[in-house]
Amino acid sequence: MKYYLRQNLFFIFLDILFVAAAFVIMVIIKPGGTPSYFLKYFNAFFLFLGIWLLFTLSFRKFDFATNPSFFSITKAIILCNVLILLTITFLMYLFRTVYFSRFIVFGTIGITTLLELLSGGMFSFFIKPETRLDVPGLDYPFLSEGFSSVNTRAYSKVIHSPARKNGSPDKFTKEIIHQKAGNEVFNFCDDLADLSNRKKTLLIDTSSAFNIESAHRNSYSTIINFKKINDTPHIDSLFKAVNTKLENGGIFIGCVETKNQRKVRILRKYPWGFNFLYYYFIDFPVKRVFPKFELTRWIFYILTRGQNRVISRAEALGRLSSAGFIVAGEKFTPEMFFFAGIKTGSPILNGYNPSYGLFIRLARVGKDGKEIRVIKFRTMHPYAEFLQDYIYEHHHLEEGGKFKNDFRISTQGKLMRKIWVDELPMLLNWIKGDLKMVGVRPLSKHYFNLYAEDLKKKRIKYKPGLIPPFYADMPKTLEEIQRSERNYLISYEKSPFRTDWVYFWKAVYNILFRKARSR
Repeated sequence: MKYYLRQNLFFIFLDILFVAAAFVIMVIIKPGGTPSYFLKYFNAFFLFLGIWLLFTLSFRKFDFATNPSFFSITKAIILCNVLILLTITFLMYLFRTVYFSRFIVFGTIGITTLLELLSGGMFSFFIKPETRLDVPGLDYPFLSEGFSSVNTRAYSKVIHSPARKNGSPDKFTKEIIHQKAGNEVFNFCDDLADLSNRKKTLLIDTSSAFNIESAHRNSYSTIINFKKINDTPHIDSLFKAVNTKLENGGIFIGCVETKNQRKVRILRKYPWGFNFLYYYFIDFPVKRVFPKFELTRWIFYILTRGQNRVISRAEALGRLSSAGFIVAGEKFTPEMFFFAGIKTGSPILNGYNPSYGLFIRLARVGKDGKEIRVIKFRTMHPYAEFLQDYIYEHHHLEEGGKFKNDFRISTQGKLMRKIWVDELPMLLNWIKGDLKMVGVRPLSKHYFNLYAEDLKKKRIKYKPGLIPPFYADMPKTLEEIQRSERNYLISYEKSPFRTDWVYFWKAVYNILFRKARSR
């Protein structure tokens, strides 16, 4: 720690020299520049230098000494210096400093940035971090990065505990888990997995599927990865690699920094005021919004190499489920969310590409039982569709037949559902002919299978509808919803046009005056 502190002080001192040198260079090369410029800008220069050092220290520009990769160095320097440039520009405009030369001010920032990048590049070339630490007795090298201290007062839930204990946990395995994640995380792992057999347990800290595929053994009963999946460019590939290395019924335990934990960390990390600016205007758009759109996704990968992305709890568990696991347990610590899965089969992503974008195409049961894809605005986190069984098993249905406390729904998704925006794209399904204007709600296969057999047969005789009888009858329970749909279908069989006409206006009245909403 003292070594890195001295290293940071050295870089700060060097940075002061860079700023001063850049200022002198710009004064000299300015057209018509004279030695009087030094006196004219003397006070302004020290104010500029003070702002520069304030941002440098506040945003920890030189903390890359602990991770001296060229990418991390470039990212830290450019991010901090762009914020300095914006601040200086705003102050110059605010105080109407027309007598200052923009050429000198902006040139000083530009030259200093180039000097910082040059020195940082040299540092990254000559200083190589220790990236691996071979641990004797384990089948696979254990990487050296660790977590910050873990607060043991954390939420934990074990859903399934399939492990057949063959004895007490292996001491060395226990020591490693304690060292990496703390006692509470060890207890979480021990409750779920058999840690007594060191050879059948793979402990690893990696973001690469290759490292898992290269493990010595062909199969393990337990795999624990301490690398947060936020830093994994290809998460699905990593989970697939884990799946192939686990025996059936085996346990996989991983971790992620959820979007809420990330927000708390960022707001605590930076000074008040700057923290909100950084989170909402830099971190949120670049690392949460950009990856969701084809036009901006490439910018995200150029800036981050696919690392440090924003991932929600729902997405992490959804990806786990899509990779052939059922959720076995969850544990929150202040810094990290640990998840556990039991291997039940092969990944189910083949032929299906989950969407990150604004729109989502959901598989629904249509006429004659055929699958249709309804188009909606995304209101749930990515991969949330794979958690349907999990949510049904562990969350009770509330009034209206929706799941209670459904964490899959995003904040903006709740708002979109209240004002009906999410279902507007389904008009394309109506134009295409998959849906009619009034009819039973298009259901997923899981939800469809909850219905009575006679109602299933009646439902698939006709197209689903944009406006379901739910909004006309306002049922509260699943039984009442089925009764409402059965009554509608019986009436529709006798008089299709009249039935749809009556139900349409009942639904409109309830939506406008009784505040019926999609949830």
